[in-house]
Amino acid sequence: MHRSNVSMPPDSESAKAAYDRPLDAANASAHDQLDRLPFAQAVVEVLALVNRDHGLTVSVEGPWGSGKTSAMAIIEEQLRIEARRSPVFVHFNPWLVGDRDALLRQFLGRIAEAVELTDSAEAATKVAKQLTSYAKLFDVVKWIPGAEPMASIVKGVLSGAGHATAAIAKEKSANLEKRKEKVEKALRAFPRRIIVFLDDMDRLMPIEVYEMVRILKAVADLPNIGHVVAWDPRYVNDALASVHIPHADGFLDKIVQFRMPLPRLAGIDKETLVNQALEAMPSDALREYFPGAQGRLSVLYAKALRDLLEHPRDIHRVFNTVRTIEPSLRGEIVLADIIGLAALMVRCSPVFHMLQRHPRRFVGSLPDEISLLDAGKNLIQAHAASLEDAIEACVMPNEARALVRHLFPQTEPTDGKTGTARVMDTQGQIASPMRLAAALRMSIGSTGVSLKQVRDYLFEPASRSRIGESISSRSALEFMERLGEMASTTRGEGISDPIALGVAMATLTEAPGFVERANARGMLAPYIGAIAEIAIDRVIQACSPGAEAAAAKAIIEDPQAITMGMLMMEATFFPVDGKVRTALRPDAGERARLTNALAKHILAAAQAGTLLSRFDPGVLLRGLARLSPPTAAKVYAAMAGDEATLDGLATALLLSRISSDTGASYRLPADLALVEAYGPLPQWRTNAERRLRDTAIKDDAAAAWLSVLRGVAVHARGFTQARD
Repeated sequence: MHRSNVSMPPDSESAKAAYDRPLDAANASAHDQLDRLPFAQAVVEVLALVNRDHGLTVSVEGPWGSGKTSAMAIIEEQLRIEARRSPVFVHFNPWLVGDRDALLRQFLGRIAEAVELTDSAEAATKVAKQLTSYAKLFDVVKWIPGAEPMASIVKGVLSGAGHATAAIAKEKSANLEKRKEKVEKALRAFPRRIIVFLDDMDRLMPIEVYEMVRILKAVADLPNIGHVVAWDPRYVNDALASVHIPHADGFLDKIVQFRMPLPRLAGIDKETLVNQALEAMPSDALREYFPGAQGRLSVLYAKALRDLLEHPRDIHRVFNTVRTIEPSLRGEIVLADIIGLAALMVRCSPVFHMLQRHPRRFVGSLPDEISLLDAGKNLIQAHAASLEDAIEACVMPNEARALVRHLFPQTEPTDGKTGTARVMDTQGQIASPMRLAAALRMSIGSTGVSLKQVRDYLFEPASRSRIGESISSRSALEFMERLGEMASTTRGEGISDPIALGVAMATLTEAPGFVERANARGMLAPYIGAIAEIAIDRVIQACSPGAEAAAAKAIIEDPQAITMGMLMMEATFFPVDGKVRTALRPDAGERARLTNALAKHILAAAQAGTLLSRFDPGVLLRGLARLSPPTAAKVYAAMAGDEATLDGLATALLLSRISSDTGASYRLPADLALVEAYGPLPQWRTNAERRLRDTAIKDDAAAAWLSVLRGVAVHARGFTQARD
């Protein structure tokens, strides 16, 4: 199949509510997607042999889900069109008959009812009357006819009970023969053929299959009746064998005069059904949320689904499942992988059950374990054999294997190893641990990142404030990283305001979730400022290369982005060891103006009591001391009036390092000008002595003030001297 043949269709407003509905005989050929009309016409030609002298049985054969019911609808439609006088049509579904012993009575009764309702002539009334009487006899003796002549079987069944029973048997046999003769006479006098459609034979229990086959054999020679029975011959043969019918594989040939296997589903017909299923999906589901989504869908079909989906019902069942799971995964998982996941659920259930129970065997590490890359690869390799066992347990192992390898390339053996493939989370593939977690409902909303939120934040400016407020501390850093990754992956397409977006991202670092993450102080925690700067830089590079200075200027001038603004000012005018993370640097000629703007915003935050609630107030205080000492003095004046706020200023300004065993340590900086911008050292010592007399002082504040008095670094745990 050409890759472009399976495609994401244009907007479809008339989405079909459900798949897997058989065709209606009223207009079956008009909706035939599988070119079954020639097959139906061949069956119609066979049924033309039904006449007043004899009947016959035709079987429409195919596996479960291959479209047998729809084929019978086309057959009925063609019979109505081509017959000089339309036959009487009877539909009998033995699966709907609850009482196994009543199958024959129900079968004959259904024919009688259909004849009487369809034709009011005297001949029809006689047929209905004789069939009804005939059926009642079997209901009385609770017997279903078998392979031998009816009268002899009844006699054999009843005679074993003694002389009196034998007499009854003789009488019943005679009655059956007489009734049958009357039925045959009435049928020969009836001017229309009767065509009986029997469906869902392969849904019956084995004993019920056996009984329906016996019924067919018993009534197959009734004149003027043609039987069209739909079944899976393999299932029927197995059912007969399970009830110990000898030579079960040849038994059907004794009953059915014409066996008509359905044609195999052609490749073009599969494409038609898949495209039809796609067109029936909601328009929002078909939006291209991820770059390359169209191509991935085509590759999925060519590499896996084309062979795995054997029959129409396979396609219908998979897309019914897609319709169920897609809305909750929309924008989180690329549509092709949602369809692939549905195919695993429907056609490869042993693999899907393993995926549910042991997702690490497919992707190695889960979101909270991403750093354990080697361990993840080893885990995939260690369980490769168990995954292979699950694949072999599927109905179609080779096709299941192709689907698994496509969805989870980490499982593909390469030179005897597995787990070497790298998958981008922002491409929406379930091979990404975080995307798989979303698909299995393991972490989205708590520790995971919603790609829909990432996308909305990038492309829908009006939603940024709302989304920013919803980001939790556990997903804050990952969310910021995904913003940069997705902007880069999409090459900025759809982002209409890159500089405003950069400012929004800088402001986002001051949201509660980011501040809480920054305050966690983990030894391995990445620095939020660095993560955000890289992400903003990726946005600008993707959308407006060369606009880095303009973006930096806009961030520095924004009153809500003061921490990121300070980081960019310091990196520009006070670089450390020449390290440059990004090109987000303002023009050197703007230093004075930008310094004044930033200093003004920091002072306003101090006066409003919000400076210490920023994600890194220490960088603000130290940077302000370098850029504008006079403003630093004003900040001190604004904060010194409240003891708790003064403690916060000291801990933010004097924080030295964080240790896993001794916690935070505090010390006076080597450049005392950074402290003296907020007041002379004697004043700091006076404040320290006063604050340390407060028995309610917190440990971190006590350590900071002790470092001022002792002139050395002090641990917050135990207040011991820390190594510089």
